[in-house]
Amino acid sequence: FFLSWYSGLLVRHARRVLGAAAEVLNKPGRPRMLRAVRECENGHVVYEFAPVVQLGAKLAGVHWWFKSRAHAAELTAGYYNTRDRDGYAPIIQVIAEFNGCLSFTCVEMRDCEHPPEGRCSPQGLLQQVLQCAERYGVPLAGENALQRYDEHAFDRIAESAFGRTARAGRLEQLTFLRMGDLMFDNWDAFCAFLQRMRGNRSDVEQQQQLLLLLLLLLLLLVLVLLLLLLL
Repeated sequence: FFLSWYSGLLVRHARRVLGAAAEVLNKPGRPRMLRAVRECENGHVVYEFAPVVQLGAKLAGVHWWFKSRAHAAELTAGYYNTRDRDGYAPIIQVIAEFNGCLSFTCVEMRDCEHPPEGRCSPQGLLQQVLQCAERYGVPLAGENALQRYDEHAFDRIAESAFGRTARAGRLEQLTFLRMGDLMFDNWDAFCAFLQRMRGNRSDVEQQQQLLLLLLLLLLLLVLVLLLLLLL
């Protein structure tokens, strides 16, 4: 009873927040984009529109004790997930109701990188979330939890995105964390990783685009600082 009530609070909170955001985005006069075109049997054409901004939610990657029977870490976080119960399905169902997307973390992690006493399984957890999102038709975006630039992490991210051991094209988007000194210290490795993920750009073109993006971000930061000083 307690676990159902406790996890239900998280599900109801997600529905309230997504509902409030959807209400704002669906107000008359808000920008819309064409989502689909359907032709009816009588020859009429139906155009379906959706908000320009797609709603999304992020789930925490609580992968420690995932291999245990109780899944105590997930239960504590509000995910009623056990060997006999999919604790992520109720949340993903709510996201599907609002045509949202799901963001999940730890796409660069492997089970073997964690101490055995922790019974961690980031790979098992990610696979469960992938299957559940696919079942309810929710697009899944991924991101790395740790800032790593080694080939093992890059291989795992590519496997999570393209599915060398499962279905291909499993991740709709990928966010790489995070921009800072460590990224610039490993710039060549990061550019090679982007080249690998895209597969159709030259190294020079890739680096030029990245430098242009960084310059734009720095310019935006300067403008924000100037506005703060003026205020």
